[in-house]
Amino acid sequence: MAKVKLTGFGDEIDASLEKQLSFMEALGIHAIETRGIDGVNISALTDWQARAARARLDAHGFEVSALGSPIGKSDIKEDFAISLDAFTHTGYRPHNARAGDKAVFVLCAGAHVG
Repeated sequence: MAKVKLTGFGDEIDASLEKQLSFMEALGIHAIETRGIDGVNISALTDWQARAARARLDAHGFEVSALGSPIGKSDIKEDFAISLDAFTHTGYRPHNARAGDKAVFVLCAGAHVG
């Protein structure tokens, strides 16, 4: 029988990554959709902050199920290079990936035309 893995946006629990992880651990959840870490969207984290967050996730035995960011939530007339740079900065940092990670998922919920 296939297993279902529960995951969720931790920043809806609290801005603090430690509180997010503690709460989810208490529920038996060990996968997180990272969006906000200590009050900062993952797309705005410095490399140092991203490495520190990855170390904290690993220390708690968490895997990242998705990266939540504002990438793709832009005016359709905006220069695509801006979104591509943000995607590259956020999703393809070597310390974001680890053994078993297979893909970065980008969802464009809708284009803003204006």
